[in-house]
Amino acid sequence: MHFVYSSSKTFLKHIHTNLSLDRPTIINGLRMTGITVIPILVGMLLHAYELGVMCFLSGLYVALADVGGTYRSRAFAMGTATVGVALAAFVATLTGSIIWLAVPLMFLFAFGFSMLGVFGNIGSKVGFVIIGIFILILGQPADFTHAVERLLAFIAGGLWAMLLTLYLWPIQPLQPIRRALADYYHAVSTFLMRSASMQRLDSIASDQHHWNEAVSQERTRVLAAHDQAHTSIVSFRSARQGASPIGQSFMLLTLTADRLFDASIALAEGIEIASTQTRVEHIHALLNGCVQQVSTLITSLAATIKAGRALDQALFQKELAILEEREAALRETLPRLVDDYAALVSVRNVIRLLRTVIEEVRIASGYLQSSAANPAGSVGEERQHRSISVWFKSLQTFLTSHWSILRDNMSGQSLIYRHSLRLAASTALAVAIYMLPGIHYGYWIPLTILFILKPDFGGMRKRANQRVFGTVMGGIIGTLIAGVVHNELILLFLLILIGFYAFSLLNADYGVYVAFLTLFVVLLLDVPLPGNWQVALIRIFNTVLGGVISVAAGYLICPQWERERLPVQLAKTIAANRQYFHCVLSAYLGEAGEYEKIAQAGRKVHLENSNAAVAFQRMLAEPKNKQGDVERFYALVTYNQHFSDRITTLATYLRSLSGKHRLPGLDSFTRQTEAALQTIEEAVLSGNRLSQLDCLEESLKVVQNSLQALITLRMNELASEQIDTPNREAIRDFVLVGSQLDRLTHDISGMSNV
Repeated sequence: MHFVYSSSKTFLKHIHTNLSLDRPTIINGLRMTGITVIPILVGMLLHAYELGVMCFLSGLYVALADVGGTYRSRAFAMGTATVGVALAAFVATLTGSIIWLAVPLMFLFAFGFSMLGVFGNIGSKVGFVIIGIFILILGQPADFTHAVERLLAFIAGGLWAMLLTLYLWPIQPLQPIRRALADYYHAVSTFLMRSASMQRLDSIASDQHHWNEAVSQERTRVLAAHDQAHTSIVSFRSARQGASPIGQSFMLLTLTADRLFDASIALAEGIEIASTQTRVEHIHALLNGCVQQVSTLITSLAATIKAGRALDQALFQKELAILEEREAALRETLPRLVDDYAALVSVRNVIRLLRTVIEEVRIASGYLQSSAANPAGSVGEERQHRSISVWFKSLQTFLTSHWSILRDNMSGQSLIYRHSLRLAASTALAVAIYMLPGIHYGYWIPLTILFILKPDFGGMRKRANQRVFGTVMGGIIGTLIAGVVHNELILLFLLILIGFYAFSLLNADYGVYVAFLTLFVVLLLDVPLPGNWQVALIRIFNTVLGGVISVAAGYLICPQWERERLPVQLAKTIAANRQYFHCVLSAYLGEAGEYEKIAQAGRKVHLENSNAAVAFQRMLAEPKNKQGDVERFYALVTYNQHFSDRITTLATYLRSLSGKHRLPGLDSFTRQTEAALQTIEEAVLSGNRLSQLDCLEESLKVVQNSLQALITLRMNELASEQIDTPNREAIRDFVLVGSQLDRLTHDISGMSNV
């Protein structure tokens, strides 16, 4: 098996890198150590070590069900998980000794609770931890008295985890919302820096693959932060009656971040064009300085939002003044470009986009001041009070809608259904494998399968490599410690220290986390019986066996390779791009009232392009013989992403559109483009190849001729010293549109050729 880490030296380097913990990671590590280690220590003091371990398992798995976001969402997920794991432990304790009952129950538990993934992140996490606890306790059967004790221990452990996770709720009720908003602004700042710098590299090296690899991850992070911020705001507002000032400020900050993201895309596009059309190094340096300063300002806003303090106006105005100075310096270069009209227009466009970003940053600072004027505790709106009949009706609607979602996914076409079936079959098989010959700690085999199996083969293979290699490394170190250290106090000290590092790395490198977790488990089992080093070897063997079963199940049981799903996703992406294009160009053609539709279409197109990029990356991680035409898929993903960026840039230009002028040929070009995208969408689904779209090229020439005539007319006006004329306004409206339409046509031609 090819491991993620090419050698133990590389792996140890990963460990060394991850041992450097920042403050939030340390705080989270201390919290998780308290959740997991304290119940064990209490159990030892009360001479009830086994029940202490049960509380530890409950606390750990309930903490894994934490979905983030608002305290309300986290409390619901963790509370549901607490009840679920307690009942799962009770059932598993009573049935674990009966193999003919344990195997089918394992299948039903794995399938049923894995299907909760159709209800989103909460359902997925809660279902996962319930299956995990059922697997663990199924391998440790006992009588009814022990089952009841475990039930109570799991409830206590879950409540303990909730207490240490949610204790700030009454003190800082707005902290999760502030964190989500801050993460959104920080993600936008990072995206702008990466995309703008990579766009300049592309203009020099023409390395489109490098661009896609570097920026797509940042784009995905922005969209994830966008979803988390909007979900948090909606959850906060839905829990209260009416609109509060603080809630309104948070909503406006979120919408401003949406616009900043779009403006960042447009700015990166503008910088790419300007870098291509001018080779003046001084201008390149100024462009770089402007981007860095914009990123600094947005990062400053993110830090202020997260801290929940008032904006330092003196520092903010100083940073803003630096940006405006750099913008002014960029404006002073315009006379040097008077002989190169294309370069002049492109640099002027960047200046306009910078003004747009500066304005959005100013707006965000105003909303931030407004939110700071409302202390964290001043959210005293009355909760919604509903009658019993209203609650019953809401519950009925909730159950009906969720049953409909579940029923619709009970099909072989559903990715979650296939994954649930695969997980159920493989874990049930693993239970039979370890129960029949009585393998010690055999429950680690199905538990490994649970942690490794993913809906996509690529993600599963990577996780298998990390899990197996991390277990082997942790097991080897654990064997040495268990064989040498026999003092109980030293073992407890090492247990606490290693537990802290293990749980601090919970959201970091998974392989390193598994290594520390394996070491922790070995010491946990060694404390009551010092010198029990053989358990590490058993864990290694069971983990490797579970990894082999996982890979085999992913390859053989209900596989659906990404090459089968990617054409459907690409068709959705093209359709979203077509709708976005229609909404934006309609505004240029004079249709009013389209701005909300443009915003909705923009959100959808960002999502679909991100989905396509992620799907393509999943395909690359699959076996070579299952990948299909990689170059064709890559080209389609890249061209679609570029196409959506061009449209986003055009949407940003709408803010300064006068609306008084029409560009001849633009309506025909719009119709031809939509028809071409429709044809490409159908071809992607059918697998047909298309010829060059000559009609679109002809439509573009008509638009370009109209623009050239407008530019010539304007140059003649300037020659006769006619400065302020209607043509000047028309130039501002359309000359930048022309360059984007040319790039759009290039993208469509590229899609049709592949």
